[in-house]
Amino acid sequence: MRKGLATLAAALLAVLPLSAVVPARAVTPGVALDSAGPAEGPRVQRAAVRSGSPGPLVVTVRANGRPAGRSPGPSIETGTRVAWSYEVTNGGSTNLRGLSLWHNGVGAAGCPDRPLAPGETVRCGANSLAGLGAHRRAVLARAADAAGAEARSTVWAHYQGVAPGSAGGPVISLQTFVAGSDADAPPGPVVDAGSTIEFRYVVRNKGTVDLWGLWVRDDAFGDIACPTRRLEPGGKVVCVVRRAASAGVNAASAEARAWAATGAEVGDSDRHHYIGATAGAAVDIEALVEGFDGDFPPGPRLGRPGETIRFTYVVTNVGRRRLAAVRVTDDARGAVTCPARRLAVGEAMTCRATTVARLGEFASSGRVTASAVTGAVTDADPVYYHVREEPRVHQLAFEVTVKGKDADAPPGPNIPAGGMARFVYTITYTGNNIVYNVTIQDPFVPASRISCDGDRKLVSGETLRCTARAVAKPGPYASLVTVVSWDADGRRVTAQDWVHYYGMA
Repeated sequence: MRKGLATLAAALLAVLPLSAVVPARAVTPGVALDSAGPAEGPRVQRAAVRSGSPGPLVVTVRANGRPAGRSPGPSIETGTRVAWSYEVTNGGSTNLRGLSLWHNGVGAAGCPDRPLAPGETVRCGANSLAGLGAHRRAVLARAADAAGAEARSTVWAHYQGVAPGSAGGPVISLQTFVAGSDADAPPGPVVDAGSTIEFRYVVRNKGTVDLWGLWVRDDAFGDIACPTRRLEPGGKVVCVVRRAASAGVNAASAEARAWAATGAEVGDSDRHHYIGATAGAAVDIEALVEGFDGDFPPGPRLGRPGETIRFTYVVTNVGRRRLAAVRVTDDARGAVTCPARRLAVGEAMTCRATTVARLGEFASSGRVTASAVTGAVTDADPVYYHVREEPRVHQLAFEVTVKGKDADAPPGPNIPAGGMARFVYTITYTGNNIVYNVTIQDPFVPASRISCDGDRKLVSGETLRCTARAVAKPGPYASLVTVVSWDADGRRVTAQDWVHYYGMA
């Protein structure tokens, strides 16, 4: 059904005039559409909503981690991969399902196959190769409520394809290597559990301007120390950590961010995988509910009563022996259907089950048994989830002051050059759940200089206050500071605030 919707969308976009696809009411006030795309952005163009219809869908587009919703978009070398990411938010008051997203000239994007609650955001992805010149193509997102009423939105995606070596503006790229392997795709290299392996993060400045305040973070290890925080055009920084290999299946995501002197932020991310194999026979199971790792109560908040909830069980041979007679069960759902009964060393398979959502909190475990020449092996993984009538809502209020003043607009307060500038970062969580690992990304203040008065977890209504001091630079100073956190489902929750001052020589 989704493939059919995507094909129909592509055909409509190819043959109909723009006015037939995007009604005049769908354009955000103050945004004019012409041959160059929206006049300013990134803005979201929302589809017109009839009385009683669901929606709207709010869509933002990034190319290689950089905003691509306004013209001309990021500069990307021709022939290189363009990693498209689309954040789709349900801006209405009804649950939506059957989300499909079509990027004209790229194709259908992969979107999570699960309900989209009011206020909830999901990320879809697609890949393409960069062509020469300006890319300006429509992106159409569609979803429907339980009654079949449709919500849709059309936005524009941009990039500028440039010849190799000529990428203009700020551009950054990140590649991660595990034990010498570019381990983007699972399962990654098989290494001995407990052995010391190298994780290497290679960051390149592929643009034409200096980048400052380099910040690299790995989900598995936290902030990664790099030999420098500045990258000249064409420059490369290699950041290295060595850790003992964890047993079993391992996956994490690394992220690099930096800033141009204008305050423009650039970023890139890269996943890495590996298997820490034991000497004998061993098996690993990872139970997921709607794609979320619900290892701890209460687990992710899912759907509404009566909707279908999907479970996946990823089974991997993490030992040095072949496995046979592989069988998966769920404490609450019984036997689970799997595509195979045998697994070679390092091989994985995905088994699936479903249930109908009911109000309340639920706990279960996925279990696997298998046999090898050395005997039987087993593993189990808990899975928690809960179903509520109301959606999960996140909101961070973020304020940065310098010299005790809110310095959102230039020039900000005067500070003697060479003196100390005192920054205060105040973060308040006003959502209805919890966010974790609150992290401040200041392009000109290293994380080691920022101290906070509490832990990095915030519940509803809680405030975290952090401070830092730095030597004041002469002349105008401008910095866009970002605070990043994650909820229990692994979703990013962020906010930004500008800070300015003038360093008097």
